[in-house]
Amino acid sequence: MLLRKNIFYFLFFAAIFAAKLHAQTFNFSEISVEKGLSQSQVNCIFEDSRGFLWLGTAGGGLNQYDGNQFKVFEEKDGLAGNIVTSIAEDQSGNIWAGSTWGGVSIFDGKKFRILNKDDGLADNIPISICKGKNNQMFVAFKKGISIVEGKLISDFHTDVFANVTIKKMFRDNSGNVWILTDKKIYIYNGYSLVDISQAFKIDFEITSIAQDKNGNIWLGTKAKGLFILSKQKGDDYILFPYEKNDQVSQLEIQNLLFDKNNNLWIGTFEFGVVKYDYKNLTYINKSNGFPSNSIISMCEDHTGNIWFGSNGNGLVKYFPCPFAYFDNIEGFQESNVFSIQCSKSGAVWCATNGNGVYKLQNSLLKKYGEGQGLLSTNIWALAEDAKGRIWIGSKAGLNYIENDKVYSFDLPTTTKYIRTIMFDRKVICG
Repeated sequence: MLLRKNIFYFLFFAAIFAAKLHAQTFNFSEISVEKGLSQSQVNCIFEDSRGFLWLGTAGGGLNQYDGNQFKVFEEKDGLAGNIVTSIAEDQSGNIWAGSTWGGVSIFDGKKFRILNKDDGLADNIPISICKGKNNQMFVAFKKGISIVEGKLISDFHTDVFANVTIKKMFRDNSGNVWILTDKKIYIYNGYSLVDISQAFKIDFEITSIAQDKNGNIWLGTKAKGLFILSKQKGDDYILFPYEKNDQVSQLEIQNLLFDKNNNLWIGTFEFGVVKYDYKNLTYINKSNGFPSNSIISMCEDHTGNIWFGSNGNGLVKYFPCPFAYFDNIEGFQESNVFSIQCSKSGAVWCATNGNGVYKLQNSLLKKYGEGQGLLSTNIWALAEDAKGRIWIGSKAGLNYIENDKVYSFDLPTTTKYIRTIMFDRKVICG
């Protein structure tokens, strides 16, 4: 028959491996000490202008990561201290690392140069390093800030910062340096220092800061939720709470990150990561497969991967995937899917190993098994012909489905084991 002649089926006598569909929403990979990371607590993450990731660890020094291998720098290599809490890059591409003792380590790609109190820094324990405008590097300590410009080191507004406790510095999209203290919020635009908190009261502990694509500044707190700073005229800002603060007020927020799609990622002390897409809050932690519940640091690289530094579980990589995972279809719990066919009618057909064929259309799922006329429930191949019929190849022969009815197609007894079906142009065209 013409139809039989134009059906090509290929018989493979060796076993093939079935693709496993794991029910998951996010794609994470854990990079632990066993894979070369020098220490399991990652305090800070920074991507440099060359695409390398730099990781500051709690005792394992400074790690350079190219996506495959780690290069570890410790005190024996010239690093000031093995507990690294802040990383930045200057205009010349040098990497600056702040340790909990010994001052600041500056790496030029070959060797380290150390800056400490003897060189003019305000202290030997930096808590934050930030690149400013005009090739200035800001180094913050609990009780003071130093500015490094080439070989010149100077104190920055000692009258202001000697009497407060500095928490963090942050460079915004315009290059302004934000300085968070226990009582106030300051902005330095390269020329003048402005206290923007004069117009509002800060009665919460600020732990983190980030900027969205609209220019708003978001503040993370310790068990008080999120607050937003929105710029008005001139240097005036208004402060208001995040609209869903009742859902995040229990979180001890450790860090904030806006990705390229303006999604907000919230790293917490004991609840893992929370993702906010301006519609929903999604909790990602050990309860749904994430390696850690305590996230200390976050960074998005130039390709869109997001890296999480954990408290004891190493480095975690999230890589956005262009695929949608169908893991919540009621009645479909199959993990062994051998073939998928999208029909002209918009239906999706799935062939399984042992449970027949499923048809999903308009959120409705229908199953076809031996009770509906299939020769076997071990299905290997699916294909659609020009008339919209779905052809089904199994270990027992060939079926096709037309108008939701199952028909058998007679084949020689020596060719019952169907692995693949393909129609040539003559059949497809009619």
